[in-house]
Amino acid sequence: MSDNKYNNVYNTIVARRGRNVAEALDEHRYYVSQMETRGENIAQASGGPGRGVYQYELATDGGSGAAKTAVQRYKNFYAHYNLEMPDEFKKELDSLDPNNPDFTTLSLGMQREIFLADKERGKLPADKLASGELSMEDAWLDYHWAGSAEEKENKRAYYRRETRPARRKLAEHKRRREFQAAQMERRKQARLEEAERLKQLTQVQSDEFAKDLVGRFDKFMNFMFGLEQRPNKPGDNNE
Repeated sequence: MSDNKYNNVYNTIVARRGRNVAEALDEHRYYVSQMETRGENIAQASGGPGRGVYQYELATDGGSGAAKTAVQRYKNFYAHYNLEMPDEFKKELDSLDPNNPDFTTLSLGMQREIFLADKERGKLPADKLASGELSMEDAWLDYHWAGSAEEKENKRAYYRRETRPARRKLAEHKRRREFQAAQMERRKQARLEEAERLKQLTQVQSDEFAKDLVGRFDKFMNFMFGLEQRPNKPGDNNE
């Protein structure tokens, strides 16, 4: 789902909080991108304050200023984990209006980095998302959309409708990955079994060779010992 260039945040979450948490946050990110804009880097179609793939809102046009909060959490992420932000990422951030950032000016990779850091450093309980205690649906409702209680059920229906294609696509992607992983595991097991068979065969051959060598040595020593102990016969040259 992502380019290697923009995997700093994801890889850090894997290292510090575990792969399950990182994958859950990235799955949440994918659903948000698909339902908000189908992955397109656009301004809100209705003319509202949402901007970018994940529709982070401006501080103007009646927006919540979530974009500014997300950028700050991205910086907090690096500070929290004592990491140095890559220079090229700093340059992208420097291009933003610090008081009212517009995410459509950022690369898709940078938006992904910010989204993951925002959710990891924000209020969303990532461990519960990873365990399934918090659903992907409620993660969007409560920690991304975060609108009024009156609109929540309508938004829930909207989420289910808009993410249906994405959920089918992701389910198929997971099935393929699981199938590939199972194939790899079977091949790995077969290689291990073959290695063990060869090891045992080599050990048997080695043991047989060692026994043969010892036997030959014993025969030679017995022969030499016999020569030394045998009485001289008439006609033997003892000189």
